[in-house]
Amino acid sequence: MVSHVKVSSSDLVKIVAIVSLTVLESINLVTAKIDGAILILVSSIIGGLAGYEIGKLTGRRR
Repeated sequence: MVSHVKVSSSDLVKIVAIVSLTVLESINLVTAKIDGAILILVSSIIGGLAGYEIGKLTGRRR
């Protein structure tokens, strides 16, 4: 059974950004052999985007 999920355009942009960063970093690690600084930067960006969305969904505010 396939359920249809409506995805807003802003959510779609965030999903594409996370996937794009993941693909770029994977290619970078395979080809350029650059140290972990870029890996940490990309991981932080992805974690920040995901954490922000989880915070919005749970409704937690500071």
